[in-house]
Amino acid sequence: MLVIAIPDFEPAVIFGDDANLLAEISSFFRRERRYLAVSDGPRMTRSDWTNEATRRSNLVAHVQARKVLLANLPDEGARALLEHIPARMVAAVSTAGEAKEALNGIVRARDSDFLWPSHNLGIGLMLARQAGATLRIDSTAERSNINFVEAGRHVLVACEAGNELSQVIASNLAHAMGGSFLVLNALPQNESEDLIEALYQVGGGTGAAQFDELCARARALLPDVAKSNRFTEVLFVTKRFPYGIGIPERPTSHLISYPDLGRTIVQSLWATNDSTRSARTALLIQPGQVEGSEIKVIAGALARNRTLTRVLDGPRASVHQVDLLIQTVPWDVVVFSSHAGDAPGSRDTYIYPDDEGRERRLVVDKAMGFGVDPHADNVMVQLSFHFQELDGVAWSDKAGLDLLPVGSAIHAFNRLGAEGLRECRVDSIKLSHVREAMGIRLFDQVWFPAIHALAPRAAPLVVVNACSSWHQLSGQFIYAGARAYIGTMFQVLDPEAQAVAGQLLDHELGQPLSLALWRAQRTVYGDQPRRPYVMIGLPFCRVERNYVNSPPYLHRELNIGIRDIDARLTEDLAPDVRRNFNRHRAVMVGEQQALERNFMPNGRRRPNH
Repeated sequence: MLVIAIPDFEPAVIFGDDANLLAEISSFFRRERRYLAVSDGPRMTRSDWTNEATRRSNLVAHVQARKVLLANLPDEGARALLEHIPARMVAAVSTAGEAKEALNGIVRARDSDFLWPSHNLGIGLMLARQAGATLRIDSTAERSNINFVEAGRHVLVACEAGNELSQVIASNLAHAMGGSFLVLNALPQNESEDLIEALYQVGGGTGAAQFDELCARARALLPDVAKSNRFTEVLFVTKRFPYGIGIPERPTSHLISYPDLGRTIVQSLWATNDSTRSARTALLIQPGQVEGSEIKVIAGALARNRTLTRVLDGPRASVHQVDLLIQTVPWDVVVFSSHAGDAPGSRDTYIYPDDEGRERRLVVDKAMGFGVDPHADNVMVQLSFHFQELDGVAWSDKAGLDLLPVGSAIHAFNRLGAEGLRECRVDSIKLSHVREAMGIRLFDQVWFPAIHALAPRAAPLVVVNACSSWHQLSGQFIYAGARAYIGTMFQVLDPEAQAVAGQLLDHELGQPLSLALWRAQRTVYGDQPRRPYVMIGLPFCRVERNYVNSPPYLHRELNIGIRDIDARLTEDLAPDVRRNFNRHRAVMVGEQQALERNFMPNGRRRPNH
């Protein structure tokens, strides 16, 4: 089986929301095995817009870019990025011609043009590169019916239509990997939701027949070229549905097309390009919710791999402990062995004034979780909000929402605070489970991983070995910065969960994850149609042999984190922000002290703890 070469980065990053312009600029870059990082601009209507800018500046650091282009980026987003990126690296451009001048010395743009309509931009970009020409978008040109461009047969990148910017990013990835490129017809939202709900409901008894039927429906959605044996494996870039279940005869992996596709690819490439980032540290979490566990097998395999491994079991696997360690310590591998599922909650209706004083009506599904800090009289409260309706328009009705001032309503809602929420709530209905509020059962409570970012300079492989753990948790961990995620689409029995995870992280250690997962499921399930596990991430991600002396490495990383927090603590911070920084700092100091006691006395290294 051919192995996909891991691309390096082009020395430039492009931010923008104009897909036509980004496609034209991308066509300047034609080197093989080089990935051009393209990303949308920071979403400034979000309450966490500062985090949006920080995440994109981290992308620039990972690429080690020499030039950053802000392509037709609105002033507000451009200013936010310039607070994090040196101005000498940045050029604001509004046309491909201006971008060509700004990239002088980095690329040599051809004089010949390849004309293409403003539709299926990923296809036009692939064809322009193959022709050695510069893509020029002609919005008056007739639409082309071409949806497939053949290149290498070792991998097919299949991107679901509906988001032209995601197509451009996926096309850049296909070019960098030397693969072929296909645009799939967009799956209507109601059909996608029905299929995903059916996946969620697959269980025991008739579960095999249910899943077999769903696989057949997924296969019917795919064009013949995706089902043929021409390609060694397929990477699907999809809004949500896991098309890979339709072709179980070959390895598949998936990427989520929105949000943050560009940053996700960069994060994964950055972590994978340097094999030393693969398996220096691991966190294994076993709250004791399942009979037996694969954690012992995985811990043994990682110990043989010289990975510094931390196991949280029983009471140590609490919401408070897991939440803090995930956010403060740079893990390369994180494995959960537990149960997952939607949490109970309520559907609440709020009436309140927005930023301009207009009365707004927002319907929200809310789930709540708790975590107790055993060292203080504090209870960590986790609220998971999922918008359902604004001013009578369903949150899924994007066209309807485009007619409303959404940003003003959400800004005002996010500022209400606990007391404001109580005062403005006019109705509340109990729900047995809140869809999209999926949590992991830990020792004391259910944990919602609603985190903006994992620990700095970390991009772990996250495996959540629990029932139905792919549905929401995959997006949350990938958004937070995981390089890859493996979870299940429906209910799994404890013995099969343990068998698959043991195969994946023991017998298949060192193999590309898409291939390793495919082999692990074939070993466990044989010829059965049952294949509950799905992977989100680039196919060549892997857990490799560790040659790093992990304790000193981790000690240095914690030192950097402590210094960063100390610098922030000199600023004028809100009380809750300062309190969180102090909590994180205390965890880092405690981890450092544990390393010094157990692994670094007089420079000697003791066995893993």
